Amino acid sequence: MIVERRDGSLWMLVRTNYGIGESVSRDQGRTWTPVAPTTLPHTPTRFYLRRLVSGRLLLVKHGPLTGKPVGRKQLMAYLSDDDGRTWQGGLMLDERSSSYPDGTQSADGTIRVIYDHDRFDAKHILLATFREADVLAAAARASQPEPDHQGIQDYGDPAPATPAARSATRFRVLINAATGVNPRAWLKDARFLRPSANEDGQPLLRGPGATLEPVTGGDEFRPLVAPAEFLSPPQDTPSGVCVAQTGQKLWRDRPTELNVMPAAFAGRSYLLTYSGHAAAVCRSGGVVYVFTPAAGRHADSAEDSLRAQGFGKAAVREFLLHLGPGDRATAEHLWTVFQKKISPGERIEFQGLGLIVL
Repeated sequence: MIVERRDGSLWMLVRTNYGIGESVSRDQGRTWTPVAPTTLPHTPTRFYLRRLVSGRLLLVKHGPLTGKPVGRKQLMAYLSDDDGRTWQGGLMLDERSSSYPDGTQSADGTIRVIYDHDRFDAKHILLATFREADVLAAAARASQPEPDHQGIQDYGDPAPATPAARSATRFRVLINAATGVNPRAWLKDARFLRPSANEDGQPLLRGPGATLEPVTGGDEFRPLVAPAEFLSPPQDTPSGVCVAQTGQKLWRDRPTELNVMPAAFAGRSYLLTYSGHAAAVCRSGGVVYVFTPAAGRHADSAEDSLRAQGFGKAAVREFLLHLGPGDRATAEHLWTVFQKKISPGERIEFQGLGLIVL
């Protein structure tokens, strides 16, 4: 984004892979200095810069002016009286997941900034309206502003903005809520499929895992590698789901790869078998888990067989262990955790879709 400074030069701020870079032109844009990093910490995402009618510069960015980048949250507004050399204020527009701010200023001085929030679930376009005085006063405030538009909820249906909300200083005013299904399901916790929380299950068993020996030659235990936990917006609300490392096969005879897993199982081991059958014998006692779709989700569920062997359902939310053809996700791809403490000599065997986890 480009603003003209008081000395007639053009100051350009650009989004880069390290955050915000800057370049200057002193010949009305014919030539520019090489892009160099600014001192503004920022995630590689959009920010907003403009000259206000007062002559001040307005900058809307993520997070404070010092420290490390905070990611796509803490959308804040700052003002500069000296063409961007120093900044004042720090008005919190939205502390939650947000991105791509843009704005304008009315003749009466009211500043309006729009941005998106929770693009993969709520899919909201929100509005913040404020004045320069609000930005300058923000640094002295002891707490962040609460949303004035109480209709916006993290997981509910937001109420439309009222005329009063449009005419006064407001935050998180709903402009639009999209209804389309997120096509990038593999980055999500499958909330759009209405996964069951399995509240009728038992608390997840803890303790040492059992030692199992595969029955079928060539079957082997491999680690469940999940490099990062996926945080489901709004920010700081853990979904409890970890994204699996690319390339982890679910079965020996199919190219299907692991998609996500409950965070509690990241770093554990799973038995890589042929699809449709798994068998192992316990050599030392402990806890064993088996992932499988619930009986009502998939015709090839192993739930009935597992229950007959003494396994019970764990109180762990259903998850998209893998995706279908074309990276599509449907309700039959939701899997459930079953669990049991077993003793040496016991045998676990089932037909259908299932994954033994230690």
